[in-house]
Amino acid sequence: MLEESRLKPSLNRRYGKHNCKGTNSMIPRLTFFILLLVSKICIAETTISSETTTHFEKANTYTVKIRSRTEHPFANDEKGAFSGAGFLVDKNLGWIATNAHVTGTNPAFVEVAFNKTPFEKSQLVYIDQLLDLAVLQLPLAKIPDFAEEANLECQEEPIIGSPVGAYGHPFA
Repeated sequence: MLEESRLKPSLNRRYGKHNCKGTNSMIPRLTFFILLLVSKICIAETTISSETTTHFEKANTYTVKIRSRTEHPFANDEKGAFSGAGFLVDKNLGWIATNAHVTGTNPAFVEVAFNKTPFEKSQLVYIDQLLDLAVLQLPLAKIPDFAEEANLECQEEPIIGSPVGAYGHPFA
């Protein structure tokens, strides 16, 4: 009997069969804390989402679609039509950076289109197969007024864990 009386209070406390002052006041406090935590997370996600949207909207001003055709392949080129993305790096010179595998070394033609504009002929002015880099030149008259140069941050080291985004024209 003595052991049974010792166990009963602990069992009662464990399964909530005791009358403890302040238990009812804990539920509203806990609920408030959870709601506060959830609202902070929602606000943070909204801020990140709007910043991301802003970056992607800005990318519409410098990102271009590129399409090219190689009829007479040279070196490691292949014959065929290719497409990809690029970005405006110098508006005064009409320079657009892209990948060398998009243009090829000896393209029959390369065309560029900004957001919601028709394709315009451009000229390949530089190619580096090792770096997979090509620079195209678009006539200045063909660059839309809304176009801006991409802001390239090349002076600072990236911070590990920083958010990143990719913008382009896959399957263009």
